[in-house]
Amino acid sequence: MDLGVAQRLRQPERFAVFIAVVVVAIAISALLGWRVGSVPLTSVIVGAVALQPTTAIALIVGAFGLAAGAMRQRWTSRAAGAVLVGACLYWLFAYVSPHAVPVDLLLFRDRVLAQQPLPLWPGRPSIITCVVIALFGASLTGVGVRQPRLKLLAIGAASLGALIASLSILPYLLQDPTQLTILHQSLRIALNTSVGVGALCAGVLILKRDSGWVRLVAGGGEQGRIARVLVPVALVPVAFGMLANVGVRTGLYGPDVRMLLIIVLSAVALLFLAFWAARTMGRERNRREILVSALERSTVMIVDGSGRLQHWPPACEALYGWTAAEVLGRRPGEFLNVEGASVREATRAAIREHGEWRGEIQHWTKAGGIRWVALQWVLQHAGDGDDRVVGTISDITDLKLAEASLRESQERLTLAVGAYDLGIYDIDVPADVLFADEGMERLFGVEPGGMNGSLAVLRGRIVDGDVLTARRLAEEAVARRLPAMIDDMCILRPDGEIRYLYGSRRFFYSEAGVHVRTIGVYRDVTELKLAEAVAKENQERLKLAVDAYHLGIADADIVNRTIVADTGFERLLALPEGGLEGSLAKLDAMVVWKDPDRDLDIAAHKPQQFDDVRMRRADGEIRDFHGVRRFFYSPEGAHVRTIGIYRDVTDERRAQAELAVRGDHLSQLRAELAHVSRLSAMGEMAAALAHELNQPLTAIGNSVGALKIMLSDGGRTLDDAARARIVRAANQAEGQAVRAGEIVRRLRDFIARGEADARIEQLDHLIEDAVALGAPNAKADGTDIHFEFSPKAGRVLADRIQIQQILVNLVRNATEAMRGRPAPHVLTISTMAKEGMVEVSVRDNGPGVALDFATQLFSPFRSTKNDGMGVGLSICRRIVEAHGGRMWLEDSEGPGADFRFTIPLVTKELQHA
Repeated sequence: MDLGVAQRLRQPERFAVFIAVVVVAIAISALLGWRVGSVPLTSVIVGAVALQPTTAIALIVGAFGLAAGAMRQRWTSRAAGAVLVGACLYWLFAYVSPHAVPVDLLLFRDRVLAQQPLPLWPGRPSIITCVVIALFGASLTGVGVRQPRLKLLAIGAASLGALIASLSILPYLLQDPTQLTILHQSLRIALNTSVGVGALCAGVLILKRDSGWVRLVAGGGEQGRIARVLVPVALVPVAFGMLANVGVRTGLYGPDVRMLLIIVLSAVALLFLAFWAARTMGRERNRREILVSALERSTVMIVDGSGRLQHWPPACEALYGWTAAEVLGRRPGEFLNVEGASVREATRAAIREHGEWRGEIQHWTKAGGIRWVALQWVLQHAGDGDDRVVGTISDITDLKLAEASLRESQERLTLAVGAYDLGIYDIDVPADVLFADEGMERLFGVEPGGMNGSLAVLRGRIVDGDVLTARRLAEEAVARRLPAMIDDMCILRPDGEIRYLYGSRRFFYSEAGVHVRTIGVYRDVTELKLAEAVAKENQERLKLAVDAYHLGIADADIVNRTIVADTGFERLLALPEGGLEGSLAKLDAMVVWKDPDRDLDIAAHKPQQFDDVRMRRADGEIRDFHGVRRFFYSPEGAHVRTIGIYRDVTDERRAQAELAVRGDHLSQLRAELAHVSRLSAMGEMAAALAHELNQPLTAIGNSVGALKIMLSDGGRTLDDAARARIVRAANQAEGQAVRAGEIVRRLRDFIARGEADARIEQLDHLIEDAVALGAPNAKADGTDIHFEFSPKAGRVLADRIQIQQILVNLVRNATEAMRGRPAPHVLTISTMAKEGMVEVSVRDNGPGVALDFATQLFSPFRSTKNDGMGVGLSICRRIVEAHGGRMWLEDSEGPGADFRFTIPLVTKELQHA
């Protein structure tokens, strides 16, 4: 029973809510009894006082107020209490008046007026009921308050209400309820009302277990234990009274015998309870003495409510050096705490708010030393109302020193892990659980915490072949009980990158020799692996180069006069393997000739030198060698080492000598060829000059012939129209003469400088003028000329005379090719801009150019005309190339020929330049 009550009092809120639910059930049952006319539900016992409907409503309001107080809804609880107190005062005032109250018969009027026995005021709670409910309501107003007086008032009201409710139950327990008579009806109280109100007052007392006599009963001190032991004594007479009533009801004896039996049984029970209480108190005292003895051997100090020491055991004397006589009555913070007053105040505040405080602090000893202690303060409420604080002390100085040493080692390990980018994992082998640090997760490329807990990530990221190899090697090492092993692995990270790890594993075994733990430390050696692979590849390439080019490598120690040479170097000197015998002097003896200035580079501390040397091989043959030497110097600047790479250049130099002899004859042949080329060029230039002058001279001849015809008729008088035609013909002759001179000058400049006099020209005007010169009688000859000018190919950078010369040549060739062919004769000239150039196309529908002749079309002295010289197109191509363009014959599926050339387009930048 003691443990059950203590357990309930340790959970006051939950138990108070349970009480509220039970009371609501009692009230609702009574209301249901009034509704259906059931006397057992309203009165519990037939003939007893019934629970009135208004009382049931008051019980429901009180139950909700208690539940609100248990759930820390203080204002709701107080409001419910205020409503109950107000209602009860209103009813008590009605009793004093006296007068009827309308709410008395508000519920179940007919059934209330028909109840037996009929109260003086049907439907209204009795005076004693109003008093008990008012006391409970007053106790609700004190729920959640912190003032000690208000707490005591609430506990007093609840205690008085519970006492009155309990006393009202006793007549039902000790006598026959049907024989109960109360002279004044207003002092009657229903059994279910007594139970309900008493339970509600008990709920308030449970919520107030930390104050007043409730704290005494619920406390853990000696007084609390005594109180809980003596509580059953008060119930003994009640229990025996109930037992004695059984004999009266069955007729075994009368009321007088019943009273005698109650006295005798109560006396016997009291003697037994006294013996039981004494025995219980003896066991309690023995336990207390054992506890005190244990406390004397433990480092536990007790401080009273004012903060002064009450208990200072020998264990504390041994730990700190102060005796009990020196410290009892003093405050611990005055002589123990190393920390300042602010820390002590924070500790006291935590104890007041939470009832305890724990932490690790430093304490002074009497000798002036400092000890680290783990201290826990626990606030205890004594039954006499005097609070105490118990401090449990554990000396952790050695632990702190060990932690400091471990922390220092951990910091060193962390520094090493960070400096060398190490990763560490720890495997619990029986549990198959992995713990990996941040470094290991970084090496595997997973998120923080992504490897902890499972070996699947570790095993899943290792390349298949390495998984099997690593597992086999680890099993072999564990089978041999090896403490550690070197390990390397190839892993595939989540981003698809392959990395190489190198490290070691440490195996731990139980006392029975079972493998229980593995710790691995790894670092990323991918770059080292790649460097090794590159170095190996370079070594293989060097070996291939040495073998392919018959190179020899030697490493000479200048200080010790020794040399290490590869087989290629010894093969160059016709020596067997190891033939130099590591002697630098033997190599020097084989030198026949060397550059006398070769040692000047060493004196100047140059890093390397190209070297030529002539040596007598072991077979007696003298050979020439060429190579490069790399010099190494000591910190003091002394020459200490030389690495040389050489190859045999004897045959190469003999071939160079033979080529030099042949070169003289070749120079003579080149001079003769140049002479022939100059003669050919002179003939070509003469033909070109004749071709270029032929066009303007022909035009001059035509103009002079026209003048001759117009002037041959001596008898004819020249009118204005005739004079205009004569002047125009003379102007044409003069212009073509000037043009012939300009052609000669430009051709001379072109031959001398090889470039054109380029200017910005309007391309469409230039083409139209050239067509007017090349085909002046196009319409008469039946030739249709079409122009297709692109707007983007408006202005070009060109020599106007030279480009017109190209167009005139192409137009005349086209008209001559179409002459004699069936009509129509169509000549199309178009322009188009392409990548900073303008492409000009001159296309006709004549017979075209034969395929076998197309490849030689732009060669000098190649012509399709019987009387042609074959230099026109050759000159045109040279002019175009001088402008930075090109000229070609476009492949055409239809009839005719399509000649195209490109010249520079004038861009916006060039126009504003």
